[in-house]
Amino acid sequence: MDLLDTPAWKWQEALHAGKTTSRALVEAFVRQIERLKHLNAVISIAPLEILLTQARKLDEERSSSLRSLLHGIPVVIKDIFITDPSLGMPTTCGAAALASAVGRKNCPLVDALLAAGLIIVGKGNLSEFCGLRAKDMRLGLSSIGGQTRSPYIPDDLDEADTMLGNTHPGGSSSGPAVSVAAGFAPIGIGSDTSGSLIVPANRAGLYSLKVTNARAESLSTGMQRMSSYYDSIGAMTKSTRDLANITRVLLGLPNSDGPALSNDNAFDGFKIGFVNPEHWRYSDDVCYLEAATRKQLVQDYNEAISRMEMAGGRIVKDVDLPPTSSLMKDGHSIIHATAFSEWAGLLKDFLSTLDHPPVRNIEELIAWNESHPELAMPEPCPDQDDLIKARDSASSLTRSKRQQLFDLGDQRAFDEGIDKALRDHDVELLVGPADSMLFYLAATASKSLHV
Repeated sequence: MDLLDTPAWKWQEALHAGKTTSRALVEAFVRQIERLKHLNAVISIAPLEILLTQARKLDEERSSSLRSLLHGIPVVIKDIFITDPSLGMPTTCGAAALASAVGRKNCPLVDALLAAGLIIVGKGNLSEFCGLRAKDMRLGLSSIGGQTRSPYIPDDLDEADTMLGNTHPGGSSSGPAVSVAAGFAPIGIGSDTSGSLIVPANRAGLYSLKVTNARAESLSTGMQRMSSYYDSIGAMTKSTRDLANITRVLLGLPNSDGPALSNDNAFDGFKIGFVNPEHWRYSDDVCYLEAATRKQLVQDYNEAISRMEMAGGRIVKDVDLPPTSSLMKDGHSIIHATAFSEWAGLLKDFLSTLDHPPVRNIEELIAWNESHPELAMPEPCPDQDDLIKARDSASSLTRSKRQQLFDLGDQRAFDEGIDKALRDHDVELLVGPADSMLFYLAATASKSLHV
């Protein structure tokens, strides 16, 4: 079985049949991480002795019971989730100032993964502080982990490429996404403010699902967040079956792994609305595509519509949604305005959960970076203008004003956008190209999407 192509459920079948062990899987995945370390997808690997001890215990348990359908399966998590010293890895957020930072205890998400029998083999690289260090910082770049590279791009990033250009791995959960695509683990766990799961998963050829914010609230403590309003967690996998299984773990739901639906009736009676791919696509200044490539993407999109219709779906095309320009207020993105105004406080709360943190607040972080520029702000991004902006914006909005701004975004994105489209077209699902800003509309509607 190939590390690159095998989903978790097939590894589980092999484990159940005695064809392999969790110990053998751990050893194989760690070797793969070491072999492809030039991808810069992983910031830290758990010590092998710790991993083998965990694997041995789970192999022994297998003969009598399974903790979940992912019992004994390795996973890579984004390096924003706090882990205690017993797992042998720091929690850095990609920042040089936190290179040796260790949590006092595991965050709830880590405990949930361990309780389900998953083995955390490493912590994935990311856009430093989930993208909030410098305005022009590349996606997937951190001062500790370097530039995350796509396993599908033979050369390094194109220096002339745009922010979401074709050679970029996406961000900020790029490390876990590339880890799954490159065979470091069959499952990756990341976080999302506005596209940080969907974009890197799409670039890595994976499936992903962002858990609704309200449903993930209990798991959002003990992780570095950009926004208390918009941040959530989610998984990236090689198969929809794996995605369902890991999402059930994240939500604390019981195991359920029934037979897959037949392709002949998979969408029978399901009402699906599709946006126009010619309208919902990246502009050339965001991601340039050759005309032939754009044409192929539209053809593939329409082919997917035809297949769903043949499988019994009731299809509505050209569903109207408000443009992302409506999600601006006074010339600023609603999501970014709320995030910048509260991030200093969120950072302080996060740092307080670490054991003897080297910095305690945003002021000390900025000062540390200024004192260690070669470590904290190396090329190609020798800057921390976003951190300075977040510091200076800490008192720009009162809590009530921030809530009003959030409610405005929710009204425009959900009440006058997603929910209106669902009702007007009598559909249950909205579909659009992953290579578009549709994710931003969904992110801004986060309060109302309680599913």
